[in-house]
Amino acid sequence: MRRLLSRTALASLALLSLLVTAGCGPIGALDPSESPSPSSSPSADATATPVATPTAGPTESPAPAATPAPAAEPRTPPTLPPRPMPSITATEVPTVGPEPQYGSRYDSLVTCDPGIPMWLDDGDGQYTGASTDRWIACEQGQVAIIAMSVRFEEARLLTLYEEDLGVPLAHRTLTLTGFDAAAVDAVRAATGANEVDVRLSCYEGYIGFLELGDRFANCMEAYDVATLTDVPLADALGDLGIGPSFERNLDLLSS
Repeated sequence: MRRLLSRTALASLALLSLLVTAGCGPIGALDPSESPSPSSSPSADATATPVATPTAGPTESPAPAATPAPAAEPRTPPTLPPRPMPSITATEVPTVGPEPQYGSRYDSLVTCDPGIPMWLDDGDGQYTGASTDRWIACEQGQVAIIAMSVRFEEARLLTLYEEDLGVPLAHRTLTLTGFDAAAVDAVRAATGANEVDVRLSCYEGYIGFLELGDRFANCMEAYDVATLTDVPLADALGDLGIGPSFERNLDLLSS
């Protein structure tokens, strides 16, 4: 019996030695698969010197650099097509009569067929109101115009016309000498007129009159009109008496 116990004791001792050698912990030890919970002992926390761990703040992304705007190219205004302009040229009207001479004044007769813009030029030939001395503006029913007492340097008659219209008939004579029979015949042939109404328009500073034989008409005040009616064309061009110092246009209208 004792031998059996001894053997049993030896076997138990051998088993215990084997367990210790194999690394088994003492009775009551945790299984290796279980992780021990961290110690929450206040004494352990108090004795440990806390290490200040720098807390990384939010990382600030660098502000994106402003991209410079591309240099603006100089703006070129749109090119507009050239505005079509009529091909208009001021043309001198061929005039029958003496060439203007220094110091003299002239009467210029212009028919109104065709009725186109005409003017007595002050020398530059431009078609503008500022550059003309006197307009020759024909109206409906007008036969001719006589520009009275024109200075020699402004006696050149210009016009704007189209080739298919032709040019008006023009005559020139010394002031108050009257137009000759050739001029009368030319005007009659061009206009078909045998008699005309003669109209003289007065203006501020001049109150004039018309006189033909025993017929007389005058302006009663400035800007009035003096008129003689049914005057034979030859008398209107050659024998008409006009008050002195008249420097405007004399209108010959259809009777």
